[in-house]
Amino acid sequence: MVDVDIDPHRPRRVLAVAIFCLCLTWVAVPLRIYSRLFLTRVFTLDDKLICLVQITFTAYLLTDIAAVFHGSGHDAVEFSPEDRRIALQLFFAGELLYLITTILLKVCVGLLLLSIAIVPLHIWTLRILLCSTFVFGSLYFILVIFQCRPLHVFWDVGPRTPGSCFSDSVVLGCTYTLAILNCLADWTFGALPLLIVWSLQMRLKTKLLVILLLGFASIASIATIVRAVAVPGLLNQENFLRDTAYLAIWSNIEPGIGIAAACAPALSPLVRHI
Repeated sequence: MVDVDIDPHRPRRVLAVAIFCLCLTWVAVPLRIYSRLFLTRVFTLDDKLICLVQITFTAYLLTDIAAVFHGSGHDAVEFSPEDRRIALQLFFAGELLYLITTILLKVCVGLLLLSIAIVPLHIWTLRILLCSTFVFGSLYFILVIFQCRPLHVFWDVGPRTPGSCFSDSVVLGCTYTLAILNCLADWTFGALPLLIVWSLQMRLKTKLLVILLLGFASIASIATIVRAVAVPGLLNQENFLRDTAYLAIWSNIEPGIGIAAACAPALSPLVRHI
């Protein structure tokens, strides 16, 4: 069977989404920092973490953009073996940076909610969710590093090399498990604000605004679900770089939306100031 590329515009799509997410987050995060430093004059641990998240996400997007110029999104016949090697190295680095970004982002949002939670059930729910996200994310990070032995097989031979790299079932099982945990975390971070804020002493209008802003983070779960649909592209040895293009796109959108959502609550003082 001939493996026909039905979408020759994959590289452009990857590039466009990466640049859009880069611009979006570099607007949202500096505005949050300005609002916290100069308007509310409070700069807490979650503010410092969002800065670190932005650094790792920027590094991830830069690897994604660089990979496009070395063959990511293209058919295997369209680039040289050396370009393929470099693109796979960038993909590998991008996987690690993506994991670091998403783990830190979940911790950042969790700390924000913990700072306003007063009901013990809410507090322990957040603590358990944060711990499970961090532990499994760290385990998956280690699995990604050692998915091929020796390590250079990933880019010198291929990510799905039999006998040297993880089997398809292991790759799919771990990746889908991470996606499920991410969705659960996003939905919990979207639902808990309703319960947390409702128990606080605020005007109804203020409560509704805070719930709307905090709940915006759950939108990232949609990107997580769509990203899971593109996971089977990881199993194609011959056209790995082409078939993981949509996975790369949604891996950009998921944390991009999450970072913007995490910055949204801190922007309300800026909106009132304007």
